[in-house]
Amino acid sequence: MAAFGIGNWWSPQGPQTGGQADPYAQLHTAGLLAEYRLDEGSGTTVTDRAGGHDIDLTDTAKNPNLTWTGRGVRTEAGKLETPTITGARTIVFLYRDNALQNAGHVVSGGSSSSDGWYGTTVRDFEEHWIGQGRGVTKLVVRSGGSSVYPLQTGGWRVGFRELGGPTNSAFAFGGRQNSTSSRCPDYEVAWIGIYDDVLNDAERAAIYGSMRQVAQSRGFYIDVRDCPASADALIMWGQSNIDGRALVGDIASGETSFSTVKIGADGFGGMFDEGPAMADLDIGTNQQATNPALYFGPELGIARAHVAAAAGRDLYLSKCAEGGTYMAPTSADVPVGKSWSIEETFSAAGVWRDALPHLLRHIAQGLDLGIGLEVKALLWMQGDADTEGPATADLWANEFEKLVDTLRVAIGSPTLKIVVARISDRLSPTDPAAFATVRAAQVVGGAGGVIDVVVDTDPFSMASVDHLDADGQLALGNAFYAAAYA
Repeated sequence: MAAFGIGNWWSPQGPQTGGQADPYAQLHTAGLLAEYRLDEGSGTTVTDRAGGHDIDLTDTAKNPNLTWTGRGVRTEAGKLETPTITGARTIVFLYRDNALQNAGHVVSGGSSSSDGWYGTTVRDFEEHWIGQGRGVTKLVVRSGGSSVYPLQTGGWRVGFRELGGPTNSAFAFGGRQNSTSSRCPDYEVAWIGIYDDVLNDAERAAIYGSMRQVAQSRGFYIDVRDCPASADALIMWGQSNIDGRALVGDIASGETSFSTVKIGADGFGGMFDEGPAMADLDIGTNQQATNPALYFGPELGIARAHVAAAAGRDLYLSKCAEGGTYMAPTSADVPVGKSWSIEETFSAAGVWRDALPHLLRHIAQGLDLGIGLEVKALLWMQGDADTEGPATADLWANEFEKLVDTLRVAIGSPTLKIVVARISDRLSPTDPAAFATVRAAQVVGGAGGVIDVVVDTDPFSMASVDHLDADGQLALGNAFYAAAYA
């Protein structure tokens, strides 16, 4: 498979397969100041179906480098710009952008031409949502409007931009309004709606449901439940035993290459790289980002268990792991770049900012290929670094609970199964009391009730006090798979 991007609300729009005769039947239309369906397919005018704000494509100063496609309008280093619209409050648009695009405005206009979405930056006096995967998610905006990671995950999605107040402005898509700068290298838009008021949850849900139908009618997908093909997916996050330190050379026998199990494995420090493509799992080649020729992790046991189960569905593994990582934030004296805390600042380079975008990119790239990834579980092993002392150990449960809660919202799966491999009792902790604190949190119902299944790693064979050996990793992978599918 080719390579295939947070908030506090999920819109549970149900399955909508096959498409309706009228994809706009459930569209929320109250308050529409302008609606561009972008279904003309050719010509020099984009018609406003609501308020007479037609877009003149012969005005190439405002609308350069545009071509009609079967999906809408595409621009390469250009933009599509509306006339001035009076009283605009909410901008909604169905669009496609490249993953990691950081050079142009996805949408612009408002109180100034530079307002809007640019890379991972938005205006913090506005509100923002993305509809993709399984529903609509509100984006968390950090101080100054930076680090809104889901804006760079790629694929087709619905953007919801709520302005700070009623605004008289033209709005541009794919570049900066009333400017020749800040244009996306490759951008496509299939529908635009501009409303005179803020939208509530139900109204956003209705628009998202309508856009699912529009997408299907034009041959692409924004929701995993609409894809013609589906597959299972497992998230693999944590420390070095998820990354893998078992020696490839110690694999005694058995299958090591799999056509029904795909993997995209990445380390950290790579929010601004797309990460490796999802591809057939081939131990020795692509099972980890750092040294796949030498080391492997639980993915081999997972893959073998999947083959043995004869599930009849492909399995995709989204893996992001690194040794020496903490749940505690850097405020607890954790090294910069080594914290899983969801509250890490952009400058602290927390590993959450890498892991979540990589997962969302996998989901988005699946959609691009018509494959809906149904995420079954988070497989987690981590916590030994947090046992250094009470300053980190006492935070483990609360920080993990927040990570799980945020992950579930981000992928639209409020009941996502959480499987934790408990840190081994054979570790040599520097602080036995801190070690006991973390172990006590890694139980069923632990961390505020978010842990569903615990894998006991105590019996698994070790290569050192920290790392599982080849047999131990096979056992861990097999146990992970059994827990995920139980």
